[in-house]
Amino acid sequence: MKIKEVLKRYKLTLKELADALGLSRPTLNSYIDQFEKDEKISNNLYQYIFTQIFNKEWEDKSQILEEIKHLKNSLAHENKSLEDEYCKENLELIESIKEKMYRDMKGKKEVLPLYKFINSVLYNYNEDSGLTGYIDYNLYLNSLKDIENIEENEKILISNIYPIMANHVKNNLKFNEKGYSTFIKRMKEIQKIREEETLKIEEEFLKKIREKLNLKLGIAKVIDDEKIDEILNKIKF
Repeated sequence: MKIKEVLKRYKLTLKELADALGLSRPTLNSYIDQFEKDEKISNNLYQYIFTQIFNKEWEDKSQILEEIKHLKNSLAHENKSLEDEYCKENLELIESIKEKMYRDMKGKKEVLPLYKFINSVLYNYNEDSGLTGYIDYNLYLNSLKDIENIEENEKILISNIYPIMANHVKNNLKFNEKGYSTFIKRMKEIQKIREEETLKIEEEFLKKIREKLNLKLGIAKVIDDEKIDEILNKIKF
């Protein structure tokens, strides 16, 4: 879709559109370019407004401008509700992460390992001391945590990690056979733990199915495929 052709049809200038949206011309041009390429606009608010405005037919430009005003007012109210629940810094971080993910993951398989790691971090931070320590090391290194507030155990870890990483960057590290074999041993231990957790989930799943089936059979109800699907859909973990 060519937005400028839509604007021309309704005799709506880019300046009028920019003023109505509250955007500078360069930012508006950037959003138009993203939208026309079927990319997600980096700002969710304007992604929604563009979708609502440029995928419909209108009587004239005044109707478009009125709808933009209405959308901005209603969405501003929703954003205010979010600000009541999340502080501004957290909202900005969430928006930044979402924007980066939408750009990165659009057909790029090479970034999947990174986002698998990020997903693991989200669920294991503060529970896995090794992972947490390495993350905090990177935060201190990039001045994203105040070094003045560093704790003694963090200082000890960083004093050991940094020389290793510095030599890794310089390609000066030597193969450590004992370290590697210990790593493989721990990797297998983690795999075993995950397999055991998976078995526990499967057992709990089967237990819940048996409970549901016994209840149905106990009252002499016939269970057809549709009923089985219904039972499975009601099982929650």
